[in-house]
Amino acid sequence: MPIILIARKSGELGDPHWESVFSGELGKSLARAGIHNPADLHVRQLASRDLLAPYLQDAPAPTNSDYFPYVDLNAGKALYLNSSAPMFLGWSMAPLPMLEMLNQPDIAFDEVSVSKTSARAEAILAARWIHEKLIHTKGSDPTLEGVNVGSAMRYIVDWLAASQQTCAARVNPERFAQSSFDVMVAQRRGRGGFTRARRGKESGLRALASEEQTAAWLRLYAAVARRDGREMFKSSEYLLHRGDDLPFYEREYLLNAAMLGALAINHNKEAFDTWNAFGKDDYTDRPMPSHTKLVLSAAARFEDDNARQATTK
Repeated sequence: MPIILIARKSGELGDPHWESVFSGELGKSLARAGIHNPADLHVRQLASRDLLAPYLQDAPAPTNSDYFPYVDLNAGKALYLNSSAPMFLGWSMAPLPMLEMLNQPDIAFDEVSVSKTSARAEAILAARWIHEKLIHTKGSDPTLEGVNVGSAMRYIVDWLAASQQTCAARVNPERFAQSSFDVMVAQRRGRGGFTRARRGKESGLRALASEEQTAAWLRLYAAVARRDGREMFKSSEYLLHRGDDLPFYEREYLLNAAMLGALAINHNKEAFDTWNAFGKDDYTDRPMPSHTKLVLSAAARFEDDNARQATTK
């Protein structure tokens, strides 16, 4: 995956002149890469300097300079070995909207182009397909017909849409959202929970939401959809404190959601405290995902700032 760095020697980067970007030879080159408008560029944006710098502080590679051109010296080797930078893909395909909440501009998701060159663009279009399928039951956006959505997800969405059409004369978007949460929670409870909800022998949502922890999971899912950092932090912390028997992948999701939520509302101390309480000992014998390293490095800036302040006092 090629990486483009956009920078200037001094001062802040100005707003791009989009007409110039998407015209001439540059526009043609971008089009070949599946980039046709500002939204296509925004979804590919990885990190600002403020987010990237703390992450790279602990990297084993030295700072590149004219006196020691580390990049030039290793570029040929990387090309020969066909090396890649998987951490960037890990950031863009994290199970939470990390890049969007930490450093990206508002993205016009309905303008993102169908592209085989960006896994994140494909994922966004798949999400649009699901939304269209559930909300607009009389027809969907024809531009989404070629979107890659897994067969299992298509089955679940088809069932949700059909059950809603059968049970309700009017479509309620919030009810659709809750129905999708119902299926996801039922899946977490195993095949039995999914089958009961599917057969309609009980109202799966009401039955499952009657349990405090399940209700907290529903609030968390809704908060992630709204990009509500405060509720993400609150619900994730609640579940972490009561989740001694959770499988590791769920604890990891909650840890990342809590830290991301805190960072999104500029509560770096709470994010770092969450790491110390729930994540610090989890990665002594297992690799840490790159997206977890990203939120941790952002949270650790609080500690760095405190250390600097203490030194100057």
